[in-house]
Amino acid sequence: TVFRVPPYPFNYPTRRLTMEEMLAEFIDEGRHEHEEMEIFIKEFRTTNELLLRE
Repeated sequence: TVFRVPPYPFNYPTRRLTMEEMLAEFIDEGRHEHEEMEIFIKEFRTTNELLLRE
């Protein structure tokens, strides 16, 4: 049997991020967390409104 070796068998060596890339990543993570919290708060309000109606 012949084993075919993929052209790049493993990961590329990791490159260090620049300050701009780190800042952009940090801002993006914050934006994502903010969106998740917004969804959570909206769901919480809806649940509370429904419970208070009963």
